[in-house]
Amino acid sequence: MVNKNYRMARVVGRKDEKILTRLADEFEQLAAQLNSPVPTMEIDKFTQSCRLVSPLIRHLGVAMKFADIEYSAKVSGVLKAGKSVNTLEDLLDRDIQKNTIKHFSSSSRMLIRVKRSLELLKIIFEKIMASSENTLMDPVNTAYKQVFYPYYGWASRKTVAGALQNLPTKSLFFKRLKVDEASAFVQMQRTVTALDHLIHYIDNLFRSRESVQDTILSVLDSDHALTVLFLGTHVSRTSQWVTQLENAWAQFLLNFGFPMEREASELPKSLVLEYLEDNPV
Repeated sequence: MVNKNYRMARVVGRKDEKILTRLADEFEQLAAQLNSPVPTMEIDKFTQSCRLVSPLIRHLGVAMKFADIEYSAKVSGVLKAGKSVNTLEDLLDRDIQKNTIKHFSSSSRMLIRVKRSLELLKIIFEKIMASSENTLMDPVNTAYKQVFYPYYGWASRKTVAGALQNLPTKSLFFKRLKVDEASAFVQMQRTVTALDHLIHYIDNLFRSRESVQDTILSVLDSDHALTVLFLGTHVSRTSQWVTQLENAWAQFLLNFGFPMEREASELPKSLVLEYLEDNPV
């Protein structure tokens, strides 16, 4: 009850504060918790900070409402796990003990989907700061290709492509946030730096708890490593899956457009179900 009242007081006390500043403050506080030999992350604090991303998404316009709904559902899924465990470490350990880490609705899957959304936000901010153009389409599209594209089906990709056409300009986005470009860039950089630490921490949570696949995880990047966790431990099958993801991405670059979905028969039969379960992320 005390924690709940504390959260409400914080919301009331900061409701008029600029969204970007609140976002940077919250994620910096989370990142600061990781500066210890044995870092831990409380689920309640983690999800509280993650919820601040939703108002930012809503300022991108009605076209991105689907993204806000999807993201909020995943954050709520992680928060629900907080009713029985206290930390993200406990969340993963519980799923491993119950052998539910690969289940579609597991808390671990919810966590990785939230993590991917934070990666998306980080890249969007980086691209906005690096570009002199008055557009959000390129930053958002670039981030989407890097983070979510391999996990989405054809219909979802088309939906995203349509939504990108209706994004506000960069100047209008900053106007909605009630901030000028210079101030926005300061807060965005603070957020990017904090998210970099947080994302790395979550990646390491999964790596450190999958000892059976240490050899595989040591040579794969973060996204591929987590794909391994959710697709099983057979090295040859996992390698085949990773190769097909890379081929799909190469096909996209070659066509410079959205390719049709790969036929299910192109995938190892034992992984088809897992593939379908991971779409959308």
